[in-house]
Amino acid sequence: METYDLMTATERLENLLKGEPVDRPPFIPAIYDLKPTFLKADPHLFGQKEEEITAALIFEAEQLDADALTAGYDIYNVEAEAAGCAVLRDPDIHMPEIASPLLNTIDEFDRLKKPDGLSGRMEVYIKAAGSILQKYERAIPVRGGISGPFTMATRILSQEKILMEVVTDPDKLIGLLGFCTDIIKTYAGAFADIGAGVIVFDSFAGPPMLSPKNYHDLVLPFHRDIFDALRKRGVLQRTLIIGGNTLTILEDIISSGATQFLLDFTIPLEESRTVLQQYPVTVF
Repeated sequence: METYDLMTATERLENLLKGEPVDRPPFIPAIYDLKPTFLKADPHLFGQKEEEITAALIFEAEQLDADALTAGYDIYNVEAEAAGCAVLRDPDIHMPEIASPLLNTIDEFDRLKKPDGLSGRMEVYIKAAGSILQKYERAIPVRGGISGPFTMATRILSQEKILMEVVTDPDKLIGLLGFCTDIIKTYAGAFADIGAGVIVFDSFAGPPMLSPKNYHDLVLPFHRDIFDALRKRGVLQRTLIIGGNTLTILEDIISSGATQFLLDFTIPLEESRTVLQQYPVTVF
């Protein structure tokens, strides 16, 4: 049996993403809403200070032996907040959420104003990621947790109204999705600039919310735009997370330019095995 020298967590993940051998499978727990639990902090107030995000990431590295860390907490709020949405922090709802959409109808799109560079809490997570990369001398990979454009759009205009526009007049959504994508690219680019990877969470874009044709025509071009920009910046870990049974859009997802994808628990195990055999270089 062939053996390999013990790798750092960063080397291990980079080899996997390149389809090269590793010393062992990495342990990469998905930890977002549990971060305040580690610090015995109030969940509804958490995620506003660089120091608390940094402390939670250190806990994950040193107490859980995680092979990768994610600078993110309420990941579906940060970009929408930067665009002008208010975040509701109520102890009765536990996790912070957007208080209300910015727009009542898509026809109000012209009211939106794009922030000038990083805005809101973006720098909290950028600085926390940078602190961790420096502390561990880049031996542990850090990724920025970022909202995808379609899911971000559902924070600016309600989910119900977004889905209605998809059915009745999807072309009207192009401007809104472009607006969201520009903000996301600024945030993602800032992570790239410090040497972090990027995880784009666009859970609302998958089946059954969108048909395969809707995803291909409406959302995929914006995913490609985001990941192409990251590729040009040299970012190797470009993760796209869309939950549910995504087999009907798998070819499109793979063509997005992301290097890591999700095979969700809703996909039957045998079908997942078939996918892994068909795409052996891609990490799922």
